[in-house]
Amino acid sequence: MRKRRIIRIISYISAFAVVFAASGMLLNKAKAAYEDVLGRVRLSGLTSLCEYVHDMSSGLRILAVSANENVSDAAAFVTSRTMGALGSIACFESVNTENITTFLNGVMGFAEKFSDSIDEEQRKTALDFSDYAQELYYHLSDVANAVVSGEYSLVENKGIYKKSDAEYFENKLDFSNGRENEIFSYFADASARVMQINNKALITEQEAKENAAAFLDIHAQLLRSEGENNYKGVQIYRFYHNETTVNVCRYGGGICSVETSHLCTGSELSFVQAEKAAESLMKKLGCGDFEIIHSENNDFSVRFVMAPVINGILFLPATVNTEICLGECAIIGFDASGLALNYPANLEKLTETADVSKLIPENLVFQKSGICYAEIDGAEKYCYLAECLLRDEKVFVFIDYYSLRTLKTVIL
Repeated sequence: MRKRRIIRIISYISAFAVVFAASGMLLNKAKAAYEDVLGRVRLSGLTSLCEYVHDMSSGLRILAVSANENVSDAAAFVTSRTMGALGSIACFESVNTENITTFLNGVMGFAEKFSDSIDEEQRKTALDFSDYAQELYYHLSDVANAVVSGEYSLVENKGIYKKSDAEYFENKLDFSNGRENEIFSYFADASARVMQINNKALITEQEAKENAAAFLDIHAQLLRSEGENNYKGVQIYRFYHNETTVNVCRYGGGICSVETSHLCTGSELSFVQAEKAAESLMKKLGCGDFEIIHSENNDFSVRFVMAPVINGILFLPATVNTEICLGECAIIGFDASGLALNYPANLEKLTETADVSKLIPENLVFQKSGICYAEIDGAEKYCYLAECLLRDEKVFVFIDYYSLRTLKTVIL
């Protein structure tokens, strides 16, 4: 009897072992299938990235030699290939592609602002970008070849799916040739110069001086000049008067910024008077329609954040910051660099609106929403801007206009 029991136990154990072995085989097959699919996706993304970067380099060279009447076509080609490259690189971990992503976003900002003219400095910049893109292409091609030859693995070794002991290819994906500081520093100035050359006339230093004097309501002879300079990507003429610095845009002649070390004391004026002063300033800058999106009360001043409205859409890349002294209703701080770089702009007319109040987290109190155009994570998007409250703090929630997906939340 005891012998039979032992035989039965052994039989049961054997049966379980067979079941577990079969399950293990199925699991291993599933893992292998997953690895194969994952590898094909990653290799396809890497191959596409190589092709798009190669085309982008060629397009930048064409842009560098294009006649004015062909500039917009060449720039459109570069923009389309850069967008394709950004789409391909999205399937990789961002921490492994920082230099590449920064470069692609920079080229995108440079190319998408061209309309119908290009100068020699822009041609040189396009060639520099093309050279860097070409080296990036060679690097990506080397990585792709190493993957095909088995030197690099498409599956990360430290993950649960492990098909090869070769080094994970994404660890070798990002690129540097030692010129990043030089190349990446071009982006803001290059994009600004494209915008300024194509849309606004270059003024003389004397004309800029007259504009600064008129803004401060003083005689131009009272201003001291520091000549040409750069302020947040805007080419400017800089002038001084007592404790005040005025930066005037070289292209277009608008006031770019005002800074003063003058101490603001007293609060004789009301918030409403300060608000009217800020609104008057926006009209003086040529913004027919605008909105105050945020205000902040200080002891003796009020700071306003304002943005122009185009086709009913709040245009956030052209936001203006100004601080009004309540003691004398004078401007003690002013920054319109975004306005100088990006305004005016051609925006779509979006008529359909969605009720986004239901998309707001329960701990936020929804107040109102509208459509805006904003730059989020390096990409410009149409969004719903939902204004909410978190206790006594103001919160902005950016929701994609098309997908209704929450993109960003900002606590002011």
